[in-house]
Parts: sequence; C-alpha cells; structure tokens
Amino acid sequence: MNSSVKSSIVFVVVAAVLGCAVWLGWSLINHRVSLPVVGGQLNDVKVSVGVTGSPKSLDIRTVDDESLDRVLIGNVYETLLSRDDHNKLQPGLASSWKVSDDGLTYRLTIRNNAKFANGDALDASDAVWSLQQVITKKYVGSGELSALSGVSNEDDTLVLKLAKPDARLLEKLSTRIGIVYNQDAGIDYATQASASGPFTVDSWQAGKPLTLQRNTNYWGDLSKAAQVSVVFRNTTAELADALNKGQVDAAVALDKAGADAVSAKDVAKEQGVSNRKIVLAFSSNTQSILSDKRYRQAMRYLIDKDQMTAALGGGTVLNGPLSPLDDGYSKDANGTDAFPHDIAKGNELVAYFRFSVTRRPLTFTYLKDYGSKVGEQLSQTVYPEPVKADLTVNMVDQAGWQQNVVDKRDWDFTIYETDGEDDFETIMNNQSYIAFVSTESQNAWTKVQQSATADEYAKNFQAFIKTLNDDSPVDWICTRNPITVHSTKVTGVPVNMTYTQLPLADMTTAE
Repeated sequence: MNSSVKSSIVFVVVAAVLGCAVWLGWSLINHRVSLPVVGGQLNDVKVSVGVTGSPKSLDIRTVDDESLDRVLIGNVYETLLSRDDHNKLQPGLASSWKVSDDGLTYRLTIRNNAKFANGDALDASDAVWSLQQVITKKYVGSGELSALSGVSNEDDTLVLKLAKPDARLLEKLSTRIGIVYNQDAGIDYATQASASGPFTVDSWQAGKPLTLQRNTNYWGDLSKAAQVSVVFRNTTAELADALNKGQVDAAVALDKAGADAVSAKDVAKEQGVSNRKIVLAFSSNTQSILSDKRYRQAMRYLIDKDQMTAALGGGTVLNGPLSPLDDGYSKDANGTDAFPHDIAKGNELVAYFRFSVTRRPLTFTYLKDYGSKVGEQLSQTVYPEPVKADLTVNMVDQAGWQQNVVDKRDWDFTIYETDGEDDFETIMNNQSYIAFVSTESQNAWTKVQQSATADEYAKNFQAFIKTLNDDSPVDWICTRNPITVHSTKVTGVPVNMTYTQLPLADMTTAE
C-alpha cells in the first residue's frame, strides 16, 4: 500500500474518532443520557427505583396483584395495545387494527419485527395461543373476554370474532389479558419473567428487589441501562427513608407527605398526573338514609372537596365520575358545575328528612391508611343543623374493612380508590357492597354495554356519565397526583400514571 493511501486511511479514522469524541463530549456537557452502546460495547449502567407493593409471586397469569401489572407490563411483558403516560391508547405489539361496522370482528396487524427475548419471532399465532391460554386456563381478567367467540390468525393478522359487541375490547387488550406470551419460554413464572419486552427477570425471591436485566434481543430500542433494580416498600414513608439512606436512586408515586420527608441532597421532585381517584361511597343499603338519592345529593353539596382533598393528602379535585385522563372525558358529561360546594342547596335537600327530633347516627368506616383528618372533616360537615348527625368514625385495617363494609355492610360512608373506570362495574352491580339501585342509570349502562361501534359507545357513555353523576351513588373527591423523587444523577424516571404503569427502559445515569 503506498504512502498516500495510508495517509488517507489514517485521516479518515482519526476524523471519525475525533467526531465521536466531540459528539460524546457535547452530549455529556448538555446532560444527555448514557448510550446503551459505548465504544462498540453495551454499557453496564445499573440504577434502582423504589415502589410501594409487596408481591408474593411474579406469575402475572394467575396472581391478581396490581404491583405486577405496574412493574412487569411494558418492561418484560408487552400487550397487543398499550397506553402512553397520559393514558391514551397506542399501538403495542399490534401496529394497527380495524373493526367491522357491526362491531363483531376485530383485525389486528402484528408487528413484523417483533420477537421474544430468546430470539424467536413473535407472530399472530403467538397472540392466538396467548388469548386461548387466558380463556381456557382462566387467567386473571379472563372474564373481560366473555364476548369473544373465536380467535384465529391470517398471516400477520390476529382475527377476533365476537358473539356480541364489546366497544371496550381494544382498551382491555392493553391490560394483562392482552399479553403475548412465549410458548417456548421454559420459565418458572413465579420467580422468572421473559417475553418480548426490553427487560427479562432471571430469578427473584419474594421480599427481595426485582432485578430487570436488559433484553439484548429486544426488537425495539434497547434499554438505556443494563440493569434496573425495583425495590419494594410497604409505604411511601419507607420509600422516602430509602432515598434518604441512598438505597435507591429514585422513588415513584409518592404522596405529598412522602415527598416532603425526603431530605437527601441533590434530588429532583416532579409532580405527575394520574387517573387514580379517591371516592367517597354512600351506602344504598335500605337501612341507610343514604339509600335516598336526595340525601346523597345533599351530601355532595355539603362536602367541601377542597378541604376533603387536603385531608386526604392532596390531589386534584374532581367534579364528576371521570378525570381528564379517563377515556370519554368531557366537561359537559362530567357535570363541571353539577355539585359545587353549596351549603344552602345541601341544607334545602336535607330539610326534607327533618322528621326526626333526635340526632341521626351515621357511620364512616375506612382504611386507617387515610388518617384521622378525613374522618374529622366529614364529622364537621354532618354535625350541624339541619343534618344533625353524629358520625361514628371507624378506622380499620384491610380485614376490618372487608368484614364491616363488604360482608356485614354495616356502614353509611366509606372510601375506596379506583383507576379510571374500574369501579363502574361495582357501582352498577346492585349486589355489591354499595347496593346502588337506579332504573335510569341501569338502562343507560345497558346501552353502553350493547354499543356496537366506537361512535355509538362514546354517545351512550356520555349519556350514562350524566345520569350516574345525577344519581350520586358516590362522590368522586379527587385524583391523586403522584410525585417522583430522584437523584439528579439519573434521568428517564417515569412521572405520570405511575400508580398503574412504570416504563423503565429510558431510566439511566445522567453522566
């Protein structure tokens, strides 16, 4: 090789190296994240994040534990459709879909580049097998597929046949029943996890951190960290303590008290949004005065939601059944001004019930985790004339709540939390502990369930929300605003919707 050719090659190589060095230096100066590939090698970055929860098993097929959905879906397991961090429906393993005019046939196109962690191709036949497993083995959530009458595939297309319309089917396929499993995974699902997501779990023990390892065969962008350790704690106070002790790099879904308890240096606090609602339920059991619609409406006028929200630890006050992040939300349907805090209106409705000369006994039973302030707040609301009620406040553990509220139904008020529209099935089931009965709401709910198309569903759903809001089986108090606290040395930590999902593929070090 002559000297001029050698010189040219050396020049090109040096220029390329210097160019990469300059780009990398600029990235670091501007706080760009670590690259999955550095110097031709995958990086070995390790980060950790703390969450509340204490799963006993990783078997997402058979264990009904929401902490599994949050940690595993989107990280290890992927669903046919997905949700973004503002709860909008997005493509998942299905890149597109079509619904027939009668709402009885769904055709989902499976991505042609998807594959499992072991390198096997993922195709429509895997989706068929997975749905069949959910139904025949009655995996958690299988009842949501009751309308399904047939599952098949045509090349890269998953074909779903329904016996009756289910306008929420696509939403359901973004949950655990929409997971596509690997037929040849060969894992112990209780202690391992492997599918098509950006991470895998080689082994895990209950009570220990969950180690997510980068899936180097991932069909999409590789995770930015080689390893993410998920550390479980029982309370947000314990998460704050873990941050203060340097045991985790970040903690998600903290409440205000938990975030305020973080005293560690060099941390960032970011408040997100969610559709997790705190709901004050009214007993419609016949022995309760709250079985009367007018009394329930009176309570909604009398309750100061701003003060109630503060007593519950903070959040965004709601004016109806839906939050702005819920499917089908509209200010009109949600009744923005339907039940403002109006003592005069509340007292006017209560006056109808002033047939008793003695004070009325009412019972407020709720989980002690919510603290005493919320009980004090409601006591102050119902004590004065004309309500003239003496409120007995029972703060109980989960077993006590189950026994007194669900089993014995010995209560007038209680509190529960729900994500999105998850509580509508319970509210509209007159055999549930709420025991709500309304011909108008039930008729509107039936129309929703019988909707064939998305447009028909949207129209009927709006009508149902208006009717339900007026019937007032519960009072939707507020949504929780999750707070993420993380070291300034890490980036890509999820902030929004962290009660239900925790995508960790972008989490890495900032240097």
